[in-house]
Amino acid sequence: MKKILVTFLCAASAALLQADSYNQTITAIYGGGNPDTGWAADSGNGITLGLRAKNRDTGATPNVAGVYSFATGLNPANNRALWNYEFSINSGTPMLSNYDYFLGIDMDGSLGISYTYVNPFAAFDDNSFGNSGTLNGQGFEGPTATNSLLAGSNSVAQNSENIIFLGLNPFLNATYNYELFAVAKGAGVSGTHLTDVGITVVVGSGGSAVPDSGTSAILLSAGLFGLGLLRRKLG
Repeated sequence: MKKILVTFLCAASAALLQADSYNQTITAIYGGGNPDTGWAADSGNGITLGLRAKNRDTGATPNVAGVYSFATGLNPANNRALWNYEFSINSGTPMLSNYDYFLGIDMDGSLGISYTYVNPFAAFDDNSFGNSGTLNGQGFEGPTATNSLLAGSNSVAQNSENIIFLGLNPFLNATYNYELFAVAKGAGVSGTHLTDVGITVVVGSGGSAVPDSGTSAILLSAGLFGLGLLRRKLG
């Protein structure tokens, strides 16, 4: 797995448009020995998208209605977090290049959501490509420079990534969200979703709560009051 190349940032917390299905079977064409089970998936307009998280050591995909839970920590053998987030894109009859896709990666370990949106074909240089007949572990990879060519001749793309590549702390009790959606070619990240899917990953005891607007106002008022006292003391 290679380091992610962030294309642009966007903060978002909107709910996905369609109802996802859970614990689905999608053939994992990347790597070797990866399970086919435990995906959260959705289909629309002939496109099927899948997301999941997986224990890197055991291959377990503990999916409870799209929520995956893992322990905190780092595997010292490979300096990776103990789990990966993974995506699958199947464009159906047309080739992958007929649409655009965006993967939202939550960079906020609290219960808040701050998505970094990337085009998977531009962001990763080790995607696995194939079609609906490609067997487990039999996808093939190409460098980022050839992703557009591979997307033009294949209907399935998948990858598995680790939060270490984003500089996130694997020892942090955190909650991360991921979303994947397809849009019409050239519609951009704000385009109408042709289909979409989302998951949540809870690490350790999960992320901390985000103060509500009332609490934030109280904290702000307290801060301003303290600043006023400080000014009096300095005056």
